[in-house]
Amino acid sequence: MVGTKQCWAIFLMTANILILFSGISFCIISYIRFQTENSNERIFDLLTHVFTAIASFVGLSSMIAKNRTALVSYGSSIILDVVSSLARIVVLLASSEESGMAYFPILISYRCVTLVLDAAILYSVYLLVFSESTPLNEPLDY
Repeated sequence: MVGTKQCWAIFLMTANILILFSGISFCIISYIRFQTENSNERIFDLLTHVFTAIASFVGLSSMIAKNRTALVSYGSSIILDVVSSLARIVVLLASSEESGMAYFPILISYRCVTLVLDAAILYSVYLLVFSESTPLNEPLDY
């Protein structure tokens, strides 16, 4: 079980590093698009990417500090990211019929990949924090 925990810990740290860098780059892109288009959808995109970058930073720092409680709060922020991704899929499905977006399959694919990655992250948080009956104030052991 320890080897499995180490693999999931490595996965979680790698995923958080990638999400942090992509979140920061998407924040910059969304901010530039918001400055040029100035629409409500762009501010929603910007806030979503800022939230994602902050959440991945919390996840990464809780993994480095081996803090169970912070990792649980990171898991709850991932649940909010799942809800946000599902909401974006619904909005994309509703708006695709009106505007006939050419890049619609790419956006839906991106959101589906995000959901799969979020599910893997939630599973790794579960394995690292709740797989044993260790209290939350104890450090992670991987």
